[in-house]
Formats: sequence, C-alpha cells, structure tokens
Amino acid sequence: MKKTYLYIIAFSVLSLQGFAQSQRLVLYEEFTQASCPPCAAANPAFNAFLNANTTESTSIKYQTSWPGVDPMNAQNPSEVANRVGFYNVTGVPDAIMDGAELGSPGNATGSLLYSEYNTPSPFTITQNFVLSAASDSILTHVVIRKTGTTTGTLYARVVVIEKLIHFTSPPGGNGETNFEHVMKKMLPTANGTVVPSSMGIGDSMVLNLKWKLVNVYNVSELALVSFVQTQGGDKSVLQAGYSPFPSATGVSEIPTVSDFNIYPNPSNGNLTISLNSAKEQKMNIQVLDQMGKVVFAVNDRDVISGSTQTNLDLSSLSSGIYMLRLENKEGSVNRKIILTNQ
Repeated sequence: MKKTYLYIIAFSVLSLQGFAQSQRLVLYEEFTQASCPPCAAANPAFNAFLNANTTESTSIKYQTSWPGVDPMNAQNPSEVANRVGFYNVTGVPDAIMDGAELGSPGNATGSLLYSEYNTPSPFTITQNFVLSAASDSILTHVVIRKTGTTTGTLYARVVVIEKLIHFTSPPGGNGETNFEHVMKKMLPTANGTVVPSSMGIGDSMVLNLKWKLVNVYNVSELALVSFVQTQGGDKSVLQAGYSPFPSATGVSEIPTVSDFNIYPNPSNGNLTISLNSAKEQKMNIQVLDQMGKVVFAVNDRDVISGSTQTNLDLSSLSSGIYMLRLENKEGSVNRKIILTNQ
C-alpha cells in the first residue's frame, strides 16, 4: 500500500530575503543488465568513480530486461521500462548525468562532474526514512524547498535503492556478482509527483511516502535518492538528495542512549550489547532478517542509568547478515550484525 501526503508551506514575502540558489548534488543514472558483457566491463571503473565522489554525487542503477536474464529487473520491470522510455534508451550500458546523455559510463569524468556540481541549483532537498514499527515498510520524509527561479513542468521523484546486492554466483550471463545502487521502487510511481507551479522562492513541498518491503535482498543496504526533474525538453535534473539506511549513519537516534556497540561482530551467535543510558528506561531489542522480518525479540528490557551490558544468544538463527534494532518511545538505532553459526 502506498500513501502520499503533499503539503505546500508558504512563507511571508519578508522571509524571502536572503534566499539564494543552492549547492547541487549531481545525479548519475545508469541503465545496465546482468547478462550484458559490456556492462560487466564498464561497471567496475564506473562504480569506483561514483564511490570516489559521494560528496558531489549520487546514483541510481536501472537493471533492464534485455539482452538476457536479470532477476532484479524481473522484480520491477514496469518502472525500469518507464525510465527506459523516458530517456529513449536503446542499448546498455548507458549513463546519464543530471538528465543529460553521457553514453558509455566511461564518459563520466571528474571535469564534467565538477562543472555540474558547481552549477547552483534552484532547490534544496532534505530527507530521511525509517522502518515502520512492524519492520515491514519504509516511511520517507522528503522536503523540497525552492531557492531560485525555474521554468517548465517539474516532477519530484523519490527512489528506494539497494546500495549493494551480492550474489554468490552470477545471476545473469555476464559474470557479475555485485550490483550497486539498484533501483527497487519509485515512489509513489515512476511518474513521480508534480512540483506545483504555484511554488514561490522560499516555499516547500513535503512528500511523506510509504512502501511495503518486497524483493529486498538486505534491508540494511536500502537507501533513498530523491530528485527534481524537468518533465520535457532537456529532462534536466535540478537537484538530488541522498539518505542511507538509518543504521549507516552510525549515530543513535535515541537521545538518552550513547556508546551503543555490539561485539563480537561477526559472531557465532553469542554477542553482547553495550550502551550508556542517561536514565532508567525500558528498551525493546529486535533482530531482523534481510527481508525485514523480526526473527528474535526481547521486549521491555530494563536498562539502568549508566553503563549497561546485555548478552544475547542468537545461536538458533542461521548464518547470515541481520539487523539488530534497539528502540524505545524516543526512537530507534540500528546496527548490522553478521552471524557465523555452525
């Protein structure tokens, strides 16, 4: 089930003073495929380029339905096809920077990136997302604020990606086993949400969106990419935003908890949670599998003020990657754990 809530927040004329165009985050989009030999040849260098420039850019990879087998495309073929049609893509690999055709991913260079990065944007994007209380959905909060003049019809698109999908054996015919920044879902659809023409400088639109997790290989690898794009003409992307999975920030979202650590990690199933609590309180501890399903839980655990350690026995769980969540009424914090149970 998908829900979209759209708000326009207007500011007084006096508040417009001081607004200026904003620093840009560059968006790369690539059309690639697990059975495309040229993709396998181009992607290592392209991924290295993207990973070396995460301050200036972010990316989305669309796994197409051709030239061969690709299970990631089979999980969401229609939204990939929508983007293929939007850009009129006829072959893979094909790279696009802020809506402009690059062709081969090898054409992505630092000089082009910094030229685009240094071009001011007429928007800012701030965003975050969390798992639902049931751990079966993600809830997004995207704020797009206008800071400069624009023309034409604009759309805001919010995209859930999986930062890394690893297969133990190649899922297609080109030998690749690692796939980065793979598009999982476009919210609310691939068409996005129209940016109201009534937005003035200083106005904001808010997109609160919900997606029920499906076909996710590793929930802790999820991330959010949002962008504002011209619908016609040059299809230029005017601004992008990026948010990693909350656990990837390394920062506790529970104000009264600090020094949250888990060890040993990897673990044979017996691990220790250590933290520092500013007060006596109750905590819930959950362990989620890669599909976001709770497979272990301890509810209403008493936590004393000060330093606390809690031992967990997860030896009954299969070996693999999990997410451990600590939560109370104030919020939650997540950590990836790896079990090597025999």
